[in-house]
Amino acid sequence: MAPRIIQCDSFCSKPILVNRSILAGCRHSVALTRVLMLTGITKINIEHPLVSTDAYVDDTAMLTYGERQESLDNISNAVIDFAKFAHSMHLKLSHKGVIVAKIQQDGKKTSL
Repeated sequence: MAPRIIQCDSFCSKPILVNRSILAGCRHSVALTRVLMLTGITKINIEHPLVSTDAYVDDTAMLTYGERQESLDNISNAVIDFAKFAHSMHLKLSHKGVIVAKIQQDGKKTSL
C-alpha cells in the first residue's frame, strides 16, 4: 500500500490513500495476487474436481471435458462459484470472459 499522487505537467495532487489495490510495478504483486486468490481457487478445485483451474496474475482459466451437457454443467457451476468468490472479495470481473467449446453450437448456447 502506498499513497497515490496524480501528476499533470508540473502540478501534483494531494496524496490519495488507496487501501484495496496492489501498487503497480511492485515486485511482489504477482505473489500477493496469488495469495489473495489461493483460498477461493483451492475451494473451487475441491468442489469441482472435474474442472481444472489455473490462476495466472490477472486471468483464471478453467478446463473440463466429457459429454456435452455434463461439461457445460461442470464449467458453468465452477464459473458461477468463481464469480461469487470474486464478488465476495470485491474484485472486478472483466466483461470479456468467454467459454470456448470444441463444438461451435455448444459455445453459442452458453452465455453467463
